[in-house]
Order: sequence, then structure tokens, then C-alpha cells
Amino acid sequence: MSKSLIGTLAGLAVLALVSQSLEGTVRTGAWAGYVFGAGLGCVVIGLQASVFRRTPRKALEALILGFLVKLVVLAGMCIAVRFVDVLGSRMDWRAFTLAATTGIFLLLMFGTWDNAPILREGARLASQSGDAVLGSQNSSTDSSSAHLTQGRTAS
Repeated sequence: MSKSLIGTLAGLAVLALVSQSLEGTVRTGAWAGYVFGAGLGCVVIGLQASVFRRTPRKALEALILGFLVKLVVLAGMCIAVRFVDVLGSRMDWRAFTLAATTGIFLLLMFGTWDNAPILREGARLASQSGDAVLGSQNSSTDSSSAHLTQGRTAS
């Protein structure tokens, strides 16, 4: 079982305990927000893992893009819950925002923990292949410089 799944289920268990004391739209906002945040976090963590496996050198780009996607989508959804009457009448926007950020944060922590070995392995493989490439470039550079040096001494 992945750490992301364990973190998500732990968050759901805490939400179930806390939501017993909540009522009406606040409870609905908390549940909807957590599920939305955890789902968004899962999508972004999955995409980052895919990038880490395929092109580890683009890891920083994937992390920054993931952050921006979460920020923009969360802001858009919170604004929608706040200002769209159909959503606002069914759930409290403050509870939604707090629960969604909690869900995103939990998935960020546990998902990064899950993805760290993938990134480490990719970096290790990239450094090994980079050493081989650098080694072949150095030997060709050495032989070409030796050839140039021999040409100068011959003339």
C-alpha cells in the first residue's frame, strides 16, 4: 500500500471524526473540499511521477508546474464555491477551502515521499549515462587534440 493512499485514508478518518461535530453546509463543504483536494493532489502527484520516470532532468519543472496547477485550480474552485449560488447554497466556502488545502497538503507530503525513490533512481541512472557520455566525449576530445598537436609538430 502506497504512502499516498495511507495519508489520504488517514485524512478521511480524521475528517469523519471532525465532521460529526459539524452541521449542514459546513459538513458538506468539508467533505467536498477534502475529496476535491485529495483528488487534485493525486492527479498532480501521478503526473509528476510520470515525468520523474521518463525525464528526471525535468523534475524541477514538474514540481513547479504541479504547484501552479494546484494553485490555479484550487483558487478557481474556491471562487466558484463562493460566488456560484448553486454551490454556495449547498456547501460553506470556508470549510471547502480549508478541507481542500488540507487534502492537497497531505497528498503533497505523502506523494512526494512516494515519488522520492523514483526521482533518486532516475538521477542515478542519468548520472551513470552522463558519465559514459562524458567519458566518450573526453576520449574523442583527447584524441582530436593529440591529432592537432601532432599536426603542428610535423609542420
